[in-house]
Amino acid sequence: MNWYSIHPLLSAIGIPVKATDYLLGDRAYFDNPDVNPETPEWQGENVIILPGGLYYGHGIGILPAETMIRALNANRKQDATQPAYLLDQVARPDFKKLADIYNRYSARTASIVWAPFPAAI
Repeated sequence: MNWYSIHPLLSAIGIPVKATDYLLGDRAYFDNPDVNPETPEWQGENVIILPGGLYYGHGIGILPAETMIRALNANRKQDATQPAYLLDQVARPDFKKLADIYNRYSARTASIVWAPFPAAI
């Protein structure tokens, strides 16, 4: 995803910026700079910050930072020198904007027309 050219609607989920604090719900990234080229899917993990020092990563699950880093480090190239780490950037959702979008679209009514199942042969 190109965060420099982002659809205005997607900007409500936050554009990553340098941060000195991390809040629950922030989106962060664990980077694996020395990833094994044969396992590029382990180049990093997008996560959501959860309570209790936990992170949710799609595909890897809910884990503490140490376990997330250990999993990434297990997939580094031979002779790697730089371990995986949590970037000092976060994307903070604009909750007010997200609520406004939700209210605008949830106000639309929809109806479902159910058709009977075909008769058994």
